[in-house]
Amino acid sequence: PNYLRYGLCDIIMKLVGQQVRDETNSRYDSELAGEILMGSIQEAVCYLDLKIANNIDFDLYRSSDGSAEIDLVIRNKKEGWIDLYELKHSSVRSEEQVKHLVNKGFIREVEQAMKCKARQHYVLYNGENAIVSYHPAQVFADLQQKAIDRKKTNAAEKWERLAEQAQTQNWEPVEVSYQNIEEFLCALQIGR
Repeated sequence: PNYLRYGLCDIIMKLVGQQVRDETNSRYDSELAGEILMGSIQEAVCYLDLKIANNIDFDLYRSSDGSAEIDLVIRNKKEGWIDLYELKHSSVRSEEQVKHLVNKGFIREVEQAMKCKARQHYVLYNGENAIVSYHPAQVFADLQQKAIDRKKTNAAEKWERLAEQAQTQNWEPVEVSYQNIEEFLCALQIGR
């Protein structure tokens, strides 16, 4: 089960966390490194379980310039649709999790590359199931403010451009379904 895999990862990070901090000259917090590692393990677990299911056409998509990524794209070529997923280790919902899912320009790029129309948007995470509607211009404006607060000028400029684009092009709200990743993977097991 995933919780056992994550638990093992957590134990490993506690054992090697200080070593990670020492080897990176204290630039990275061992907790952050642990979160990144556990997120990577969660993605790998999901991909492996999808591969084992063997009847699901899936991939990840990274923009040509590497600035954006959809963690999981499930595709039905016959019917011409794709479902887009972000995989998060968190149990809390946040706008940061949906930044690529609400970016209409990026979603058009994904649709063209996959030759299918985006049907639904999901965040797989460790929290409760929910459906949340996000306004792209507001998401990007909030991310811009967070970048300003953190004194990350380049990021703030990027989010400002996207907020303006969403506003001027009148991007519609995007409905995002948050699904518990454990339930999602269990449903795959049942479907086999």
